Formats: sequence, structure tokens, C-alpha cells
Amino acid sequence: MAYLDSGTLTVDAVLTKLGREKLSQMGQGLQIVKFALADDEVDYSLWDINNSNGSAYYGEAIENMSLIEANPNETSTMKRNLITLPKNSQRLPTIGMVGGITSYTIDSGTTIPLILKMQTFNPAGGNGTLGYTATILSGAILQIEGQGVNAGGGTSWWLNQGIQTNMENRVITATGMEFSILPVAQYNQNRVTQVMISGNETGGHIVVDITVNQMSVNVLVT
Repeated sequence: MAYLDSGTLTVDAVLTKLGREKLSQMGQGLQIVKFALADDEVDYSLWDINNSNGSAYYGEAIENMSLIEANPNETSTMKRNLITLPKNSQRLPTIGMVGGITSYTIDSGTTIPLILKMQTFNPAGGNGTLGYTATILSGAILQIEGQGVNAGGGTSWWLNQGIQTNMENRVITATGMEFSILPVAQYNQNRVTQVMISGNETGGHIVVDITVNQMSVNVLVT
């Protein structure tokens, strides 16, 4: 989504496949209740305190930059959300995985969940009230449950047995202080998806890659 300085067009939005599906559902369709702002396209190095026209023109180059087109790819947009920080903050908040690992491989048949634990830097201990939000890009590969403070959302795969095709492009979102991940059995090939995690109070964003190994099936021939 991009805000344009124009008298005729104020918002440029692109709907994802799921968004278009929701929009087509009369009565129970797309209902936007929240939105976020980001400044991914802004190059702040162009702020020029030496502009000969004075302080009112320090940001002239930034203000004249072209805005990027709305992009529905969740992995390449909204990485720099606009947030409100305490006065005199000197560093932007960031989040990271406990242990620093951002890539995992799990077996299709496992019943032992992978636990994703996050930590917040700048300030340390941030997001302690509202926790984090985790988004899985394909509900046909992973199931997720939030745990701890502000836990909610998520999906349990056993509730969706028989509708794997419908879950293929479903984005699943959960909230909590940490997240329990279990695989959906993959019989044809190894599958890879991403879990995007963001801080609900301070911002910060991290992407975790998860590979689900193909399940081996033993066939007895007599």
C-alpha cells in the first residue's frame, strides 16, 4: 500500500489471491480492520543538512522520491514498519531467534513440535506484554500454535484433514511469546516454507526458513 500526494488518488493497493477471494464473498467478504505503515522505499541517507536553501529543504530529495508500487509478496515488503518509540531512543528495536538459528529441517512424521523462541533487542525484554506475531505462508506445510502471553490464532492440522488443496495458499497467523510448529505430512517431495515473525510492541522482523522432509512410505509386496 502506498500513500500518494495527489488530488485524485490517495491509496494504491494490491490484493493478494486470498484478498480477492474475500472481496468476492458478498456479506462476509473483505473487511479491513487494521493496517500498517512502512517506509521501505525511503533512503534516509539523502537527508542533506548542507542544502544551500536552508533547513526547510534538508529532506527535499527524499520528498521527491518515487514511491514503489504496492507489492503483495509478504517476504519482500513491510520490512520496515513505522513505529512509535520512547523519546530519545537511539537505536531501532530488533528481534532475533534464541540461539541465532533461522533455518530448520523437520521430518514429516514427527510428533515432537519445533519451538520457536524469540528475543527482543533495543530495548532488551521488549514485546513482553503483547508478544509476537508469526505468519506461515502455506497452511499445507506447517501447523502453528502460539504459546505464553497473548497466545491466539494459529491452526491445528487435524482440524483440516481432507481439505489439503484448500489450505495450500492459506496464510496462517498466530500470536504469543513463542510458537509450537508441527509439520503436515508431505508424500511427494520435500517442501519449504517461511515463518515471518514480528514484534507486536516494538516492531522488528525476522524470517525463519523451515523444510519439511518427504515422508517415506514402505510398501509390502506379496
